[in-house]
Amino acid sequence: MDYGLGIRRFHFEPDVLDHPSGLLDLLARAAADRGWRVVTTTTTRIYPPTAPESPALLLLDEIPDGLAAVSRRLAEAAHVTIAARRNPDSKLAGISPAAVDRLAAAGLADVIVVEADGSAGRPLKAARHGEPVYPASTTHCLLVVGADALGVPLDEATVFRSVLAAEISGLPLGTPVTAETVAALLLGPRGLAAPAPRTSRLAVFVNKVEDPGREEAARHLAFRLLEAGAPRLERVVVGSLARAGAGFRVFER
Repeated sequence: MDYGLGIRRFHFEPDVLDHPSGLLDLLARAAADRGWRVVTTTTTRIYPPTAPESPALLLLDEIPDGLAAVSRRLAEAAHVTIAARRNPDSKLAGISPAAVDRLAAAGLADVIVVEADGSAGRPLKAARHGEPVYPASTTHCLLVVGADALGVPLDEATVFRSVLAAEISGLPLGTPVTAETVAALLLGPRGLAAPAPRTSRLAVFVNKVEDPGREEAARHLAFRLLEAGAPRLERVVVGSLARAGAGFRVFER
């Protein structure tokens, strides 16, 4: 089937790929390399970044004026990570969506990258009502799915909240996950993108594409997502964070 897609590849600069990293930090370093002031944060929980991942970390419960502190640190470092506090489990507690909006309104950073949801280590998840909680200032929404979810049984080992995923997608538990399943869980009326501000621009990143079989499955998924997400979904990026040096394939209309 011809979806009228443009397909291209892109690579990060070598210095962005000097060590393994998560998507949050990869995006931040790519932006910082362009000379932009970058803040990374979360509205959920994240592991503290290492020094190479983020040169500055601010915990807002330790400082009286968060915005002033962010401004000072961005004058010293192009990339600053902020969080509310350090939890007993050593993870960083996120800030509120309203706090993200205040930071955006202050204009201190050129880019704010927010991790707004998690999947408990699974490649795919179902969103409960009201999840994720997007800041109103969100301009771009990037949804992430692992290619290793495709073709395996819909169960809790693969899909976080698998019972809810079966209800949302209509796929019975234990049945292999299809591209249509992923489209429903990401882009359907009860999908992860549903609560995003209507003015925000949508993209999907299909991770863990590391062999020819997954490449073909990811290509089919990209076609299906662009069809299901039209007209809001702008592009689907396919590749592997573990092999970022190999580049990424971009599918767009």
